[in-house]
Amino acid sequence: MTDAPAPIAALAEALGGALRDALAAGTLENPEGWAYAPAEPRRFGRWCVLVALTGAGQGERRTLGLLVAPTDPAEPAYRRTRALDLVYFSEDVPDPEQARIYARDRATIDRFWRWLAGWDEPRG
Repeated sequence: MTDAPAPIAALAEALGGALRDALAAGTLENPEGWAYAPAEPRRFGRWCVLVALTGAGQGERRTLGLLVAPTDPAEPAYRRTRALDLVYFSEDVPDPEQARIYARDRATIDRFWRWLAGWDEPRG
C-alpha cells in the first residue's frame, strides 16, 4: 500500500524478508503446511503488517491472519514483544466465534509468536 506510513512500510519489508528466509531455512517450522503470503501494510483500525496464511485442515479451507504492529499499550494484543504487538484473526470464522481460532490454530500462532519475539530482540 502506497499510503502506509514509512515505519510500517519498512516493518513490512523487513518482516517479510525475515519471514521468507526463516521459512526457507526451517528456522520457522511449518508442519501444518500453511501458505504464507508476503507481509504487507494494512489498516485495521491502526496501521499494521498483515501476514496472511492459508491452508486446509479437516477437509476445509482455512485462513489465519497475523497482525504485527508497533507496541501500543492502549490497543489490545495477544502478545507483545519488546517493540511489537501481535493479534490474530481468521476470515473463515464468524466474528462472534473468533475465540475458537486459538483452539484451532494454537500451534501456529504460538510458533509464530516465538519466532517474532526472537526476531525482534536483535533489532534492539
